[in-house]
Amino acid sequence: WKGFAGGFVGNEGDGEVKSTHAVEWLADVYLAEKERERQDQAVKMLKLLRDRYDPVRRNYWDYRIKMAVAA
Repeated sequence: WKGFAGGFVGNEGDGEVKSTHAVEWLADVYLAEKERERQDQAVKMLKLLRDRYDPVRRNYWDYRIKMAVAA
């Protein structure tokens, strides 16, 4: 599934993003894997959503980032 969603995100968010939903989904997948490196990638995805792709929900993304770091 990561490969499928990754096709819409492109280069871990640094490239062209075709779907913000795919970015959020990848963040959820990374958090579910419970590895430190994956947690860092999830936070990166959430920060991209907060800062670039979905700033309207900035407070929500800040909340999600806090929850990810606390996990």
